[in-house]
Amino acid sequence: RGDTFNDYTEYMPEIGWMLANAYLRNNDKSKALEVLGILIAESPEGTAMGDKARELKEKVEKL
Repeated sequence: RGDTFNDYTEYMPEIGWMLANAYLRNNDKSKALEVLGILIAESPEGTAMGDKARELKEKVEKL
């Protein structure tokens, strides 16, 4: 996550989603929740990515 625009900025939601899922596959719940928190903060409610990130975060927190 950077403060400036770069070639990957428009893909940030997808990159965040994949990173969170990779952390979960490695059983690293805390890092997955951290990434999901950033993704949720950057994705407005009502967007597909934001809604899925919120849903996944709720599921992970219940584990």
